[in-house]
Amino acid sequence: MGCRARTGHAVTVRIVTVVGGAAASYFFKRVKFGVAVRAAAENGDAARLLGISADRVAAFVWIAGSVLAGVAGILVSQVKGGGVDVTTLSLGFLVRGLTAALIGGLTSLPGAVVGGLVVGITQEMLVGQFQSASQQGLRELELFVFGVVVLLFGSGGLFGER
Repeated sequence: MGCRARTGHAVTVRIVTVVGGAAASYFFKRVKFGVAVRAAAENGDAARLLGISADRVAAFVWIAGSVLAGVAGILVSQVKGGGVDVTTLSLGFLVRGLTAALIGGLTSLPGAVVGGLVVGITQEMLVGQFQSASQQGLRELELFVFGVVVLLFGSGGLFGER
C-alpha cells in the first residue's frame, strides 16, 4: 500500500506533503484569516462577537478541504497507477486518517503529521504479517483497533489537549 520504490511520483508526494504541511502551519499561525479560522473553530460565539464571519469561515474551510481532498486524490492516483479501486481505497484512507488524527490529537497540526508517520510506519511493519489478499483487511482492522486503544487511554492524542 505504501511507496516502496523511489519513483518520481513518490518523491513528488513527499515534497507536496512537506510543503503543504508547512504552508498550512504558517497559514493557521501567522495569517489573519487563518487565526480567524482557528478562533471560529475554538469558540464560534466568541469569534462572532469579535466580528469574524462564521459563514465566510465555513465556506473557506469547505472549499479548502475539497481542494486538499482533490490534490490528495490526484497524488494517490499517480502513485497507485491507473487501476485504483475507489471502493476499497476510500475505506483504507478513512481508517488511516482517523487513526492518525486520534494518535496525533484532533487539535494539533504537528500531531496529525506525527500521527500519520506512526500510522505509516506501523502499517509497513504489518505488511509482512498479512501477505495474502484475503488478509489485507486485517491491516486496517489492526490500525483501527490501535486508534481505539489510543482514544481510550490518551483521549487527546500525543499533541492534543488532555
